[in-house]
This record gives sequence, C-alpha cells and structure tokens, in this order.
Amino acid sequence: MVSKIDYVYEMDESREAQLIGAKVSTIDGYAVKCFEYYVGIKLNINDVINNASIREKLGINNLASFERNYFAANAAGVVYFPQTNTFGFLEDSDTVLDFQDDVSVKDTLDTVVVPFREMEVSNEEFREQLENTFEVDDPMVELLDLPYTRTRISTK
Repeated sequence: MVSKIDYVYEMDESREAQLIGAKVSTIDGYAVKCFEYYVGIKLNINDVINNASIREKLGINNLASFERNYFAANAAGVVYFPQTNTFGFLEDSDTVLDFQDDVSVKDTLDTVVVPFREMEVSNEEFREQLENTFEVDDPMVELLDLPYTRTRISTK
C-alpha cells in the first residue's frame, strides 16, 4: 500500500495562505481510497438556519442563496475555518477535526496523517502505482480527485 498526502491551504483576510486540511490518497493495488481531513468547527444546516449569530460570523447575508448552494452541492454539513474566517461545505466522507487556539493546525492534522506518512511515496511512484491500478485515461481517476492525464486525439 502506498499513500500521497496533499495539504489544503486557503487565503485569509490578509492574503496569507493558511493550512486548513489535508487530502490523503492511498492505493493498495486494487482500489484507491481518498480521505479528506479539515481543521475547523463543524456545523449542520440547522445551526446556520436557526442561529443569526452563526450566520453573521460566517458572513451569510442571503439565507435563501446559502440554502440553495448547500443543497445544490449535496452537502452533508458546513465547516467554519477560524484561521481564515471562511466556511465550506462538507461531503459525507469528510472528517472535521476540532480547531483549538492553543494547538497548531499542522499538529492537529498530524494526529491523523502520521500513519499514512509511513507509506508515503513520491509523486512519480504514486503515479506509477496509479497507472498499475487504473488505465491512465480512466475517468474514475478524475472522479477520485487524483491526477488525470487527458489524451487529445486529432481528427485531422
């Protein structure tokens, strides 16, 4: 089994990149598994709809628009990132780790990423393992949010 860890950053209000999470992909020779871990405050749709102070903190001025976007994204929840003062929608498979002022985001992520780090390989090795598991142009690769190589065939 091999793994690849990609850290996720987002710009804060001062235009500095802040760490908000990590995407971990593993290949065991037969299947690819993807895990997304975020450090923030997990909310559900009812927390946002029923609490004006939460809406204000998230910067939501138009509740109808927020609800429309939430349901269009088929979201399973909302995550607020205090480090960037932004929010995002969650999928069912996303994991939110509690944000703590006294613990760095990297340290919080390390608690779940360390086991994958032992199996981490270079991008080239990961791509080679991916090619051995899937065809390079298999659309499943793109659906799993992994590097995808598109081949353009000229009709001339």
